[in-house]
Amino acid sequence: PGPGAAFEPRVTDAQIAQAREIRRRLGADLVEAGARLPAREDLPDEAGFALVHRDLAMAARMDDEARAGAMPLLAANEANAVARLERLIERLEAYFRQIGLVQNTPWARQLEQRLSGGVSTAGSERQLIERRLEQLDGLLAKQSALLEAMVEMPTGAHASESLLRAAERGAAGQKAVGLLDFKLASLVKQITVNGRPPSDQRGWQHVLRAIAFQRTAEELMHAWQALGTLGVPPLSHKRDQSLTGIGEMAGALRAVLGIGANRRALDLERQALFPAGTGEGSGVDAPGAVRVLLERMKMVLARYRLEARRERKSSLLAALEGSGGRCAEQLRALLVDRWGKPDEDEDRLVEDYRALVVEIERLRRLQPDAHALEEIAAALTDMGAEKWAAALLEQVVTTEQDPWTPGHWRASWTWWRFDAHLRSIDGRERILQLSQSRAEADNRRRQLFELLVRDSAYLGLKRSLTPLVQSNLTQFLNAVKKIGTGRNKSSALWRRAARDALAVASRAVPCWIMPHWRAAESLPARIGEFDLVIIDEASQSDLMALPALMRGQKLLVVGDDKQVSPTAAFIQVRQLEQLQANFLRGKPFGALMLPGSSLYDLAQAVFPTSRLMLREHFRCVEPIIRFSMQFYSAPDGDDPLYPVRLPKPSERLDPPLIAIHVPHGEKSRSQTNRAEAEVIVAEIEKLVQDPAMAARSIGVVSLIGSRQAELIQSILLERLGDAPFERHEIACGDSATFQGKERDIMFVSMVECARTATSKTATMFQQRFNVALSRARDRMVLVYSVDENRLKPDDLKAKVLRHFRDPMPGSRRGGDDPFALCQSGFERSVLRYLLDRGYRATPQLQIGAYAIDIVVEGNDDRRLAIELDGDQWHGPDRWQEDLFRQRVLERCGWRFWRCW
Repeated sequence: PGPGAAFEPRVTDAQIAQAREIRRRLGADLVEAGARLPAREDLPDEAGFALVHRDLAMAARMDDEARAGAMPLLAANEANAVARLERLIERLEAYFRQIGLVQNTPWARQLEQRLSGGVSTAGSERQLIERRLEQLDGLLAKQSALLEAMVEMPTGAHASESLLRAAERGAAGQKAVGLLDFKLASLVKQITVNGRPPSDQRGWQHVLRAIAFQRTAEELMHAWQALGTLGVPPLSHKRDQSLTGIGEMAGALRAVLGIGANRRALDLERQALFPAGTGEGSGVDAPGAVRVLLERMKMVLARYRLEARRERKSSLLAALEGSGGRCAEQLRALLVDRWGKPDEDEDRLVEDYRALVVEIERLRRLQPDAHALEEIAAALTDMGAEKWAAALLEQVVTTEQDPWTPGHWRASWTWWRFDAHLRSIDGRERILQLSQSRAEADNRRRQLFELLVRDSAYLGLKRSLTPLVQSNLTQFLNAVKKIGTGRNKSSALWRRAARDALAVASRAVPCWIMPHWRAAESLPARIGEFDLVIIDEASQSDLMALPALMRGQKLLVVGDDKQVSPTAAFIQVRQLEQLQANFLRGKPFGALMLPGSSLYDLAQAVFPTSRLMLREHFRCVEPIIRFSMQFYSAPDGDDPLYPVRLPKPSERLDPPLIAIHVPHGEKSRSQTNRAEAEVIVAEIEKLVQDPAMAARSIGVVSLIGSRQAELIQSILLERLGDAPFERHEIACGDSATFQGKERDIMFVSMVECARTATSKTATMFQQRFNVALSRARDRMVLVYSVDENRLKPDDLKAKVLRHFRDPMPGSRRGGDDPFALCQSGFERSVLRYLLDRGYRATPQLQIGAYAIDIVVEGNDDRRLAIELDGDQWHGPDRWQEDLFRQRVLERCGWRFWRCW
């Protein structure tokens, strides 16, 4: 915010002090207490939580069984299917009891088989049984009335008509027995009601009901005999047993009648509710089948009833929506991932739930403090201090002093208001953004232009290709594939086919890239066939490249005579003289066409005035390439090579040169040094295990032959395997192997020892040493066994050791004091400012052909070269401050608001 009144602080010192105390009390619970917590009434108690878990687990198991086909599927299109299923289960349970009763009673089982067998008399027999059961119902109704009083009378007394009339008179309130009816009086004296003779109207009513019951029972027992033809056993004439027997047989008879009446209805309802069937072994015919059917139907009913438990879980999860903080997330995870899972331990689940509920309650007690802190943060937000407000609510106090509630907050607030105001009216942020946008746009324009040129070239090439040319190009490619290694019988035939096809298509392709031997083999043998022929690495080529040269109207020969060149090894001088006399007599430059001479040497002699020296070196850092500068001496004495590679801090390896002396190393007759090889392998093992070196490529070069490199490679493969070789692009070889190649880190094995050391000064060795010691980009490690004191001063090995000891002689002045190198007070002030702020700064550094006053390096891989006009420094001058801003601060994206 700017300095206006609208941005005056609206919080007081007391509020900041209150925020400080609240943050200290909350401590690590700062964020959790401020989060929205679930309401306590939404959370079930532990018992309810466990009950719902068990029900949900059962529902999950039932779902698994339903998916596995072990549970029948209830019809979804039937109306009131669940209610009908409940009624069907009740009816099946009654039916199951009837079947059980009939199966346990032999005569009832036979009667049920008789009635269900479809005989012609089954209907009349069923009616007879129903009439007897109606009589039994009447008798049982009368029996229930007898339970009000205990009536006892002699056996057979109920058959006496005089006793019946006496009971009727007594029940009507009249005198039951006359004075002269002595026989009846004697019988009445034997009758008791609840242990006493009947003496009132109520007592005689009980006697009358007992007589009526006995007569009806006697009639029923006589009528019951008609059921004997159906296998129903007769009833006993004893009163205390006859009633019991009638009740048991009546239950069995009703079960027989109920089975026949219910079997068809129950089966129809079962088929309607379960059209896909209820599975094997279930039905309504046998008790076992009915039991299985009941179990399956109860499982189906339980599954539908447990849907309410799922709704309870869904409602609880919905109540947690909007809740935040660690506890709410843990509770949500517990409900989703563990609650209701069949394989979850119930005791452990309930214990974890209890702990979360207790933690939520503890955090809820801290919420008043959190709400008060939120009000203070809201006031800060209204002031425009959104980041400060967010820090108050999110940054936990971990030190004794709270950095977000300092006592000097008001002064800091005022300072930053004015600082922000200055930045807002300065406009430099916008300038930097526009500058960056322009750079990105330029880069994008350059990329698009390259794509346009490439696509235009392809389009033009495509348009220029006639069908005949395209056909011959295809024939050429097919012929080259079939040539293969060139060792099969048909290779000559396919070479001829390729040459014939290319004779037509060669001019249609604007650029051909191939080895010179492939050009002689494939391209048409026509002089001046191409506008330009470029020979790369010409210092490694000899007269064998002459057929390629003759095909060009113009030649560009690129090479370095200070690198490895062809040799005339194993060719006698007499043979060379014979070749020259036979083929090169009188030919200009004939001596340069003999074996051992390079094409580069020939081109230098033929075109002495067309030579162009490339002086900028891009591969190695300066301390590494300094050794090779001696081979490219300039007439004026200046360094002919300008190292221009400045690695970023993330790429730079300090130190770039490392020398390891192996005093016990010995060179064997096989031109190997086992001790040096072991040291190099050990160092590479450390590199491949270092995560910081994961993206670095590694190379190993031997200064004497290739056998040392082969030894090192075999040991590395044995100890490291193939993966590190691929990841670090590890390569081992001699100087010729690495010509034209590079690695981030190179190991150089000198091989020689004190016993076998011989002076090496010839041009051939200079070329080998030059190549070997210029392959490293960021670091070169020399492993040697010979002592420098045992070598001649002009020996290349001695020069290598001196280079590693002092790679850049004379490039630093003023000793170790960087301020002594500064040429003005302004440079010293700038240097002191940068060093105090943790930047690496080097004064008076020679970068290639440019002398820079100060080179500044930051931690973000940026490196800036600064040229300061120190002679014009006269104190804190405004012009000097603007110069520093323009050349240093603005280019780095930094800001600076005061002079020294």
